Amino acid sequence: MKHPNHPRFLVVVAVLLLLAAPAGRGQSPALEVPELPATGTLLPGDPIPTGAVADPAQGSLKVIVESVYERTPRQYSGLATRVELWIAERRLATLAKDEAGVSDLRHRRLFEFEPILMPPGYRFLTVRAYREGPLSRDEKWKGRTVQFGIHAGRETRLFIRLPFHVW
Repeated sequence: MKHPNHPRFLVVVAVLLLLAAPAGRGQSPALEVPELPATGTLLPGDPIPTGAVADPAQGSLKVIVESVYERTPRQYSGLATRVELWIAERRLATLAKDEAGVSDLRHRRLFEFEPILMPPGYRFLTVRAYREGPLSRDEKWKGRTVQFGIHAGRETRLFIRLPFHVW
């Protein structure tokens, strides 16, 4: 037998691969390039639409963040003035205390975000609450990261209670 790089050897291997290919195809299944799904998937740079679940191949995420005022002899927790939702290094949404979707109750403030459409899968969501510091007047933040799953055609609801303890 000749060396594997010899032209006759390469021709024989190519003929054998063509003979082994399934009928109606020009190449073997191992050499086929898989096709990408035709459904519209979101890439990292694409804007995320908000609203109800219209596409059965996508799911939606509805987040409600509760900022609580609590007081103990050692510390107290203030109300957040702004909340942001992040996935990795991408900000999904933000709500300030003056915007629609934010309701002030007696000792708590609810931030209700519009549903966010996204493809199915499991992800980590980081919730950041911002507030002005009591003495320094610098904007301080507290965060919490949760894992959630999106399922096709369904709405995932997250209720996150985030105390904002002053330090």
